[in-house]
Amino acid sequence: HRYRREFHALRAVLHAGGYLEDNQVTALGVLASALYGESALLVAMAVQEGWLVGMGPAEIAATLVMVANEDRGRERRGRPEFPTTRVDLAYRHLRGALQHLGALEESHGIQTLRALSVDYVVAAYAWVMGTSLSDLEAEQRADLGDIVKAMKNLYSLLRQLEQALRGHALQPAVRAARERTERDLIRRV
Repeated sequence: HRYRREFHALRAVLHAGGYLEDNQVTALGVLASALYGESALLVAMAVQEGWLVGMGPAEIAATLVMVANEDRGRERRGRPEFPTTRVDLAYRHLRGALQHLGALEESHGIQTLRALSVDYVVAAYAWVMGTSLSDLEAEQRADLGDIVKAMKNLYSLLRQLEQALRGHALQPAVRAARERTERDLIRRV
């Protein structure tokens, strides 16, 4: 009974969010299904709503690292730091979408989404702009292993999104972000 209840709840959330219509997968649902992980719904929505349009590769990386990584719950003072106003705006859009999807899930008695992580936004931006790992470690005052893991998670999401966006106007920018992320320790294995 529990699995049936969860299945119906998930299906109801997908319907309410526009990923399903009359039990058929929508274009938004097809995009989300091509991505893996808890962030698939948010990333698909970001693409559909155009929140990544006009961004450069480093801005796309700085935005997507928020959904590719788990929030470490580190103590933050004040508002998170964003490298550009476009990344800041994308954060606000993603946060609003996450709250909306979270409310839909709550109304159906489930919780699958995780918080956005702003821990590596500046690091992802700098990495794609060509900053070395050792310089990132010093700038971010973070453990090198954590930075590498965050960039690998970002790289994986960028690869998935690049493949999912074949023929889409956003694909070249996502490809450029993926190519610039893939260097040093961050390589496809």
